[in-house]
Amino acid sequence: MHIKLPLPRIHNTELLLILLIPIVVGLGLIALTTWEVKQRLHQERALAVTSGVVSSLKVSPHFGDHSKAAHVTFTDHQGETHTFVSKVRSRPPRYAIGEHVTVRYDPASKSHDLDATIDSFNEGWLGAVITGIIGTGFLTAGIGLLIVGWPQVVKRPRKRRRA
Repeated sequence: MHIKLPLPRIHNTELLLILLIPIVVGLGLIALTTWEVKQRLHQERALAVTSGVVSSLKVSPHFGDHSKAAHVTFTDHQGETHTFVSKVRSRPPRYAIGEHVTVRYDPASKSHDLDATIDSFNEGWLGAVITGIIGTGFLTAGIGLLIVGWPQVVKRPRKRRRA
């Protein structure tokens, strides 16, 4: 014996669409986070590791922004010297000139800097953590709004009385 429960009819489509926006944004950010984590895990397996030295600190080119990024010099597996600027800037600077850092690079890259990055949490995982937190916030808020607003979505509109 199967019991059929009637599905509620949607009477306020506009409200439903508005309530679904944060859920869709949250799911999109969580998908981006998943992609970022997958890329980072692939990089950790595939990229070569070496040590480098912070040769200078580069000031941000944006007006009023005094943050600095590390300018790193490293030697690849063939003995060639390469330089790159870290993707993360900070104030005060995270690294000191002359500091030794671990570098990850792609030996097959055609770019001059071999797509190198400093092997640190900020360079590798910070973006994924931030998008994951924001995506989870949007998704949680969207589900909460949907639960609270659901009675209004399925509520039948009142019929107007004619006088």
